[in-house]
Amino acid sequence: MTILTVHKSITASMGIETKACFVYSIKPGIHRTFGVCMKMQVVIDVPAVDVFGYPIDSSQLDGDEQQIVEQLYDEYSEKPDCIEFKKLWWKLVIGLYDQRKLSRKEIVTKPLFKIAQFWDGQLMVEQGLATVPHYREQLRELSDTYPTRRVFCDATGLSEDMLSHVLHGRKEISIPALDHALSRIGYAIRIVPLAKVKP
Repeated sequence: MTILTVHKSITASMGIETKACFVYSIKPGIHRTFGVCMKMQVVIDVPAVDVFGYPIDSSQLDGDEQQIVEQLYDEYSEKPDCIEFKKLWWKLVIGLYDQRKLSRKEIVTKPLFKIAQFWDGQLMVEQGLATVPHYREQLRELSDTYPTRRVFCDATGLSEDMLSHVLHGRKEISIPALDHALSRIGYAIRIVPLAKVKP
């Protein structure tokens, strides 16, 4: 997880609204200092990778995007109904980028979209509406992007017989063998956190 630390200046009695400022911190936690105004440091765990396992560069977030991340994190932390959460983040995220005249193709590449989509997916898994894909499913989807299984096997170095056994659950492929095969076509195995599924 990437740690985003939100610093808020809060004047309790005056109700002054201030803008949030994001900085990076390697130490998660909550720290408070007192002065003329109370300053509260709120730590947000932002996913380091998207739902497909690709890195999310949260350093690209601007002020408006950071505020939406904070709002969505507050909501996500309460573990709301995933359908309601989807409506919220879609309204906030798509609404922001529609104002900026971005196309849907551009929107889905934005770190903010990927962060919201990741939290959305986590809630769906936790609430039993989705499952974390098995590596066989991902391998099958990847092989389907090639004209034929033979072309895929030629590219990865896997035998067609071995691939068939793996995809049908009759055999397992070792991590070194899978890592080597994927590296030949520009992919890699990645360890990512799992959502906690409710019993």
